[in-house]
Amino acid sequence: MRQEPVPVRGLLLTLSTGLILGSAGCISGEQRAQRPWNRLAEGMSMDDVADLAGPAERRIGSEGLEVWHYSYSTVPDGRKIGAAAGHVLLLATCVGILLLLAAAASQSGSSLPEMGGPPVLALEGSDGGSGKAHFRVVFDRTGRVMSVSSVEPCGD
Repeated sequence: MRQEPVPVRGLLLTLSTGLILGSAGCISGEQRAQRPWNRLAEGMSMDDVADLAGPAERRIGSEGLEVWHYSYSTVPDGRKIGAAAGHVLLLATCVGILLLLAAAASQSGSSLPEMGGPPVLALEGSDGGSGKAHFRVVFDRTGRVMSVSSVEPCGD
């Protein structure tokens, strides 16, 4: 009876898990903050800002001005995770086909040509950004945007 040096199922499970966990990406807080921040402009009303950026995390009023604070954390990116799962499925299918071909070739007594090693699949990882980012919107006495700060990292 022939023994397999490494259980194929265990190898595929380990490979699949490693690919999914290693390549699943995130959207950084800075990337998330850039989306609404890029669309804000001086002169917009409070309603316009709320429609674009959502509710502010904090609202502070002083001396007739109102300041809205927005902060964003890093979150998992469903598109990157879905793409990684698709790559893992593709890789597992290719490995399965190669194993079936090898089994069929060993049954018929022929051998498969040497292919130079397993295929390498490049997966997109995270962009390296992390942590929290924030920006502030300052409204004048009439409720119009007076200024919008830049997107900055925040330490809390």
